Amino acid sequence: AEHLRGTVDGAARVVVAPLGVDRPLEPSDGRCDPTDRGPVVLTCSSAADVKRLGLVARSLARAAESDPTRSWTWIHLGDGADQIREELGDVPSNLTTELPGPVPRIEVFRCHRDRRPDAFVNLSSSEGVPLTIMEAMSMGTPVVATAAGGTGEIVDSDVGALLPVDIDC
Repeated sequence: AEHLRGTVDGAARVVVAPLGVDRPLEPSDGRCDPTDRGPVVLTCSSAADVKRLGLVARSLARAAESDPTRSWTWIHLGDGADQIREELGDVPSNLTTELPGPVPRIEVFRCHRDRRPDAFVNLSSSEGVPLTIMEAMSMGTPVVATAAGGTGEIVDSDVGALLPVDIDC
């Protein structure tokens, strides 16, 4: 940043911050809700094919169907609501989906803090720098993700679970 500020016009606005951890909010305090709300799963992505939202949908529907006495909540922040609805078809009655669409970055952090998801899920078949995973980790949310791209460098058994990229449900 110092070099850029000294050599590039207009570079005074350059800011250096750790990618994925410059969270504008404090993480949740880790306390559980007093009621048994059932698992809350959060995803945040585009609707690109590599994000495999259909695989997430099928996996969560299968989990909900395997235990009809447990309530599940899936919150997806980002594009893909139509794709998710189509893939789920008849949603199991114990799986609630919340699909608000794309939201500002601050809302992603608020969702982590206020909704306290049990897991952040990313089943991408290809990944570069997994920003949404780093954001989830910075807020204390456990991560379940495929070992695509750089994900395997930051996700391990201490922070969640790393799955093979070729997982199919």
